[in-house]
Amino acid sequence: MIKLTCAMKNIFGCIPYPKKFKYHPYLNEIIVAINEAIKFDICLVDGNVVTGSGVKGLGLVMASEDPVAIDSAAARIAGINPYSIRYLKLASKAGLGNINFGARGMPIRYFKERYPRRTAKSKLMSKAFELVSILNLGGKLGLE
Repeated sequence: MIKLTCAMKNIFGCIPYPKKFKYHPYLNEIIVAINEAIKFDICLVDGNVVTGSGVKGLGLVMASEDPVAIDSAAARIAGINPYSIRYLKLASKAGLGNINFGARGMPIRYFKERYPRRTAKSKLMSKAFELVSILNLGGKLGLE
């Protein structure tokens, strides 16, 4: 459902309602709305430890005034096209930032080459879990 958990998605945790799962069907729109309501002067994202096909230390820390740009950079490092992430497209359209960015410091490709890529099996399992969630089969399968 959400391909990337980074700066913008993390602001979802600022919603004070304890049962945030009720927002999951509208998660992309909620991520944009909460980022419109709560704005920050700077976004920090660390890639000291990342997960993909496994856990790996990248030794990466990024900073940006633009939450859309920093999430787009993180997506590129993870091998995800930022334009395939719905909340980034919505946020860009809402004027929260720009999907296109200019990186400074170490080239993005340096970290992208070291990012642990997910295997076909892990991608398939992720899609299966997404389908179970969409069809509300979690309880029947003992996952809730």
